[in-house]
Amino acid sequence: MLELKRGLRRADRLKVVVEELSVKGLGIAHMEAVVGPQREHKHYQLKIPKAVPGDHLEVEVIRRKRGQVECRILSIETPSPMRQSPKCVHFGLRH
Repeated sequence: MLELKRGLRRADRLKVVVEELSVKGLGIAHMEAVVGPQREHKHYQLKIPKAVPGDHLEVEVIRRKRGQVECRILSIETPSPMRQSPKCVHFGLRH
């Protein structure tokens, strides 16, 4: 369990394992944390675009709302066996 002085905030970096996919195709990871001097237990659900169940990732928090946290992938530490190369060379490029 992770110990935090404050709750998760934008630009925080975390290491997570993607557990499942959402209905919209986002990778879902769950995280338990002990927050603040009161040692309050919190459960966070992290939503990660372009993630596959089984991926070990380093992610950055983009935004947080009511226990659900949207993240972006910084690096893939261990790819999932389900991960495939994209068929289109333009997949994942930003403008």
